[in-house]
Formats: sequence, structure tokens, C-alpha cells
Amino acid sequence: MIAIVAIIVVVNGIIFLTSVQGLNAREQAVQHSQRVQNGLQGLLTTLDDAETGQRGYLLTGDPSYLTPYNSAQVTVTHDLTLLKGLLSESPSQEVLLSQLSGTVEQKMAELQHTVQLQQSGDDAGALQLVRSNTGQQYMDQVRQTIATMEANEHRTFTARTVAAQQSLEGVTVTFVIGTLALLGMLGLISMLIQQMMQQREDVLARESAARQHAEAAVQLRDDFLSIASHELKTPVTAISTSAQLMERQLGRMPGHNNRLEQLVDVQLRQTKRLKLLIEGMLDVSRIETGHFAVNRIPFDVVGQIRPIVEELAVSDAGHTLTLTAPPSLLIVADESRLEQVWYNLLQNAVKYSPDGGAIRVLVDAAADAVHITITDEGIGIPTEAMTHLFEPYYRAPNTDTPERKIKGMGVGLYVTRQIVTAHDGTITASSIEGRGTTFTIDLPRHGAEAVAQSVAEEAAATL
Repeated sequence: MIAIVAIIVVVNGIIFLTSVQGLNAREQAVQHSQRVQNGLQGLLTTLDDAETGQRGYLLTGDPSYLTPYNSAQVTVTHDLTLLKGLLSESPSQEVLLSQLSGTVEQKMAELQHTVQLQQSGDDAGALQLVRSNTGQQYMDQVRQTIATMEANEHRTFTARTVAAQQSLEGVTVTFVIGTLALLGMLGLISMLIQQMMQQREDVLARESAARQHAEAAVQLRDDFLSIASHELKTPVTAISTSAQLMERQLGRMPGHNNRLEQLVDVQLRQTKRLKLLIEGMLDVSRIETGHFAVNRIPFDVVGQIRPIVEELAVSDAGHTLTLTAPPSLLIVADESRLEQVWYNLLQNAVKYSPDGGAIRVLVDAAADAVHITITDEGIGIPTEAMTHLFEPYYRAPNTDTPERKIKGMGVGLYVTRQIVTAHDGTITASSIEGRGTTFTIDLPRHGAEAVAQSVAEEAAATL
């Protein structure tokens, strides 16, 4: 069933990408039509302003009225050049633009002639030229030509808008199918995991005579989680990529489709959640089969923690997240594994603080160790649960009560402790039920100071 759903999601992703590419092309065409119409209206406005300035000067003799006329002499040339570039691929519009350019040139020449007559003192000659209605005839021709060009462009704009809308509808349908498939996968996995966890609890509660049967059930569960996790990584990656492309395309489109934006946000958040579930299941399988390992490299642990804190602070307005740390702190460790630790602990701090509150992260360093504490103001951990906190699939009793239902698999802290232990570090927890929890992690730096000195010496030698 999972394989069939995965195939559907991948095919849906391919269709989605194709639709987005077509939508992008049509969106650019629509924007082109809008620029042409704006350019035509801008040209007409410039001519109207120039004529208004000329009339004001002829009536009053005040040179200040010529300001819009003087500006139009430059602006008209710029507007015509812009329109020529925009209409270079439309032969019919190019012909009309050539006619328009000639009429505009004649109109500007008529305006210039009347202004020159007025400036030379020939008021009667300037008035006679205005009364000849030559300028009015030029403006009528300009308006008629622009109206024709706008009508042509409007027809093109309408056709492109309809095509873009059809593409958007296709993308929406494709997206909805992908979202439903994703939600179906989440429901299926959750149901199977809950069933297996219940089976495991029932088996462990039986007499010792049933132990062999219980171990077989556990092995079956682990095999399923390992296979399912590997099979799900590819379709989840495809869904995540498709959602990110959709989000960027929506940001570029004119106007807003709030419903579609909400669906994109749901898909991104649910995909991220599914990735964490899959990675947790894979890690449990690796730990129990002895294939869990770390790959140490030097990196800045503060530079790793800071964007995670900022990301959660932006996505969760109900909590206040703060980080107190030096500007940078070099450590030699497995960068991706420690990133998993910070995500597990910080997301737990948010999840188990349903009423909001402050979440504080403190990073401190000694010569050979790094000290990190993460403190929340959440529901806390009962005293009787502290000894079982880092066991696989264990969840404290105060997370599932009539007053609150906080869902989870119970593998995050188990994997976190295994990662910290693999780095020769320690993790401890202290808590007061109803007031909050603090996790403390101590990690050795494993020669980070020597690495930093080597980097500094190489930089100095380069200079």
C-alpha cells in the first residue's frame, strides 16, 4: 500500500512541476501585456501634460507653465523607446506604433512652434495656430491609435489571463491530490505504529512463557519501521520539493490565493514533521542493529543552533525563544547528528509547553568541553517518570490525560541520548511537574582548539 501511494505522489509531483513551469511562462506574458498598456497610457498622459503646459503659457505668458512641456520632450522619447522594445515581437502592434510615433512627433512640433511664436512676441500668430485645430487633430489621432493598440493588447491580455487561470486550476488540483496522499500516508503510518506499540505493551505484560512471542513481535515491528522509513524518504522529498516550488511561484504571482497559500503551508509543515518521524524510526533501527555511527568534523556549534532557534521563534508565536551564546564556538563532532539533537530538544520544549512561555537556550564553553542547557516553562516531568525518560517508546503519564492529549512516539529522547553518548558526552534532565524542564548536555570538544589554531595559522600564512 505504501509503495502504491509513493508512486502516485511521485507522478503527481512530476505533473505539478510541469504545471508550474507553464504557469510561470504565462505569468510573464500577462505581466508583459500590463507593461504595454501602462506604457501607452503613460505616453498619452505625457502629451496631455505637455499640451496643458503650452496652453497655460499662451494664456498667461508665465514661463513656469512650460515645466511639463519641457519634461515631455524627454519623457516622450523614453516612452516610445520602451514601447518599441515591448512590441518588438508583435508585427501588427509595431505598425501601429510607427504611426503613433509619427503623429506624436508632429504634435510635439506643433507645440514647439506655438511656444516659439509666443516667446518671439507673435502672440497673434501663436493664437492663430492654436485656433487652426491642427494640434487637436494630432491629439485625436494619437488617442485613436492608442485606443486601437490597447484594444489589441487587451485581447492578448485576456487570452493570457484565461490561460494562466486554467494553469493555476491545474496546479491546484495537482497540489490537492498530493496533499491528500501525504495526509493518507501520515494516517496510515500513525495507525500502524500505534497498533504495534499497543501490541508490544500487551506482550510485555504477559507471563514469561510468552516472551519468545513478544520478541518476535518486536522484531517484526523494527523490520517494518526500517523498510517503511527507507521507502518513504523518496516520495517525502518529492512532496517537499514540490511544495517549496509552489510557495515560490505563489510569491511571484499578482494577487493572492489565500486558500492555496494555506494549503502550501500545511504541506510544508506536515512534510517536515513526517521527515522527523522517518528519521527517528531509522535511527531506532540503526541503534538496535548496531549500525549507528558518528562522523566527526570541525564546525561552529553556535552557528548551528542559532538558525534553529530563529526558525522556531518565527513559526511559533506562542513561545518566546532566546539564545545566550558566544558569537561562535568550534567543536569537532557529527554536524548532522547534533542538529538532530537540537531539533528534538527544542521541538519537545515547544510541544510540551502547550500554554506558551519562555524557552531559553544557554551555550557555554570551557577549554575542552561545551555546556548547553535548554529550559522551558511547560508541563514538566513527574518524578516517577525521570528514570524511564530516555527509554525507547516511553512517554510520561502526564502527556496523555483527560485534560491534555500530547501525541508522540517516544523515540526522540532515546535517539538524542544515543547521539550524545556516541560523542562521549552526557545528557541529564531536571524538572518540576507543572513548572518546566531543563535538559543539560555536556560534549567534549575533541581538539577543537587545535583545529582553530591550525585554521588561524593557515589564514595568517595566506595573508
